[in-house]
Amino acid sequence: MAKADELRRQQNVEVLTKYAHKAGVDPVPYVHLLANGGTVLEIQDIIDGDIKRAEEEKKTS
Repeated sequence: MAKADELRRQQNVEVLTKYAHKAGVDPVPYVHLLANGGTVLEIQDIIDGDIKRAEEEKKTS
């Protein structure tokens, strides 16, 4: 069981890291969210929201 959990965790980290790199953001803070109990889908939504906010801030600056 522990081996399966570790494999799932590693796969989730890989998925989030790739997603963050494609989005052009640092994956480290998002991987920490995963370690603190967030799901991949929740964190992908957070990444999307962060990117959207950053784009809106650029427009108003």
